[in-house]
Amino acid sequence: MSRLLTRVASLSIGMVLAGSAALAQPVNDLCTSATFISMPSGGSYTRTGSTASATSDLSESGCSDQDANDVWFRFIAPTTGSYSFDLFLGTNFDTTLSVWQGDCALFSPGTALACNDDEDLDFGILTSWIPGVNISAGTEIRVRISGFQNDFGNYQITIIGPTGASVTGACCSGTTCTVQAAGTCSATFIGVGATCSPSPCAPPPAGICCRGASCSTTVAQANCTAIGGAGAVWVSSSATCNSGSDTTPCCYSDFNKTGGTTVADIFDYLNEWFASAPAARYGGDGTGTPVVADLFAYLNAWFVGGC
Repeated sequence: MSRLLTRVASLSIGMVLAGSAALAQPVNDLCTSATFISMPSGGSYTRTGSTASATSDLSESGCSDQDANDVWFRFIAPTTGSYSFDLFLGTNFDTTLSVWQGDCALFSPGTALACNDDEDLDFGILTSWIPGVNISAGTEIRVRISGFQNDFGNYQITIIGPTGASVTGACCSGTTCTVQAAGTCSATFIGVGATCSPSPCAPPPAGICCRGASCSTTVAQANCTAIGGAGAVWVSSSATCNSGSDTTPCCYSDFNKTGGTTVADIFDYLNEWFASAPAARYGGDGTGTPVVADLFAYLNAWFVGGC
């Protein structure tokens, strides 16, 4: 009954929104633009917001149903220990909460470090709670907030970390290097104890990652690897993605990146498309969920002759 009432409330809100001007997407609508939470030492950290106009950056978390519309936060663990996450207070919808580590482009349903749909469904508590995740100091973590069956509303996320002094290391903001506490590094934390002499913040080699039917300038060369049936190729001679082309520098129809377009590419593409894999977004940047238009665009490119 609680879930039914929540569905009805969500429908009513949705009808009001549909009749008004479209709301702007949250600034943390994408995993890659996750809002940074500064955590200089152990304590409780709270942030608020809304998922009312969020879009789908991941098809689902893996522990709920149709929880595609999401917002993201990120932090760097200042201390090794157990971290808890909850949406107890200030949250007015049926939530899903998940914790992730690594490159956003590699996230897929069911691969989160931890995930929770309902704190206690039997007692009608539909907000989410992850009581303890062991995280090493200096590790970058992303937190995803979404709603059961695409429910949405206002939220308050609380993260509680272990007590203790924050580890320090090199923090790279572009080519600028500073040594600071891990939890306060809003850019790229290089490692515990790393110094700026010599600077570890050299600019990465120019290039783009061609993975499946997508092209990205933000995936690092080290992370440009095959995922499922989506092969990957790093093009170091280019700093820009395809512009009005299906073949340069990324050959979209060569989905498995074996060097030619074959029937195997179609089967590999279909497997990833039905799995809602980001690499099946035709001409996308390696994030998000593919739609029917992507499928037709891929098949058209393949039948035209490929690369």
